[in-house]
Amino acid sequence: MRRPHGGLVRHSEFHETVQPIGEAGFRKSAEPLTSHVRSLMRFISKWWYGKEHPATIAKIGDRQIIITGGTAERHWTANIVRGIVDFYIRNWQWLFGSLIIIVLAVYFGK
Repeated sequence: MRRPHGGLVRHSEFHETVQPIGEAGFRKSAEPLTSHVRSLMRFISKWWYGKEHPATIAKIGDRQIIITGGTAERHWTANIVRGIVDFYIRNWQWLFGSLIIIVLAVYFGK
């Protein structure tokens, strides 16, 4: 960076003239966007994981027994998407191979 009369600006002089991010207003304009992104991520997380019902703890006498079997109650669309993702993860090699064969067959079959 150069001074108006042609000399170079020292590093310390440059930082004295630059406003911090908060004073310049950049952060204020970005905060609403980040809050919307956070709320969207919270919504997707709640949808994906569902409402969890933890394992129960029963007390018999002076001992505590943990009864396993915590469950999650998920939305039906989350279950469908989980099934599709699980199928893709288990069979991605076959899916890509089949897709390549189909594309080549259509391209060269003309």
